[in-house]
Amino acid sequence: SGVVTPVTGMPSWLRPIAYVNPVKYFADILRGVMLKGSDLPDLAFAFIALAVLGSALLAISTARFRKRLS
Repeated sequence: SGVVTPVTGMPSWLRPIAYVNPVKYFADILRGVMLKGSDLPDLAFAFIALAVLGSALLAISTARFRKRLS
């Protein structure tokens, strides 16, 4: 997720998995706010990525839950 080691230092086969991990974007936001003092426009991409991943996971979870009840 890039919390302990940077994503650029990971093996090439592991990087796509890191970019799908929501923890990577949350860590980017935390690092930006706590260490760099970034504001919302600087962190907009990470917030959008978290919103997209969260929406996708919610949609998948809802679909699976409905199928299980039927």
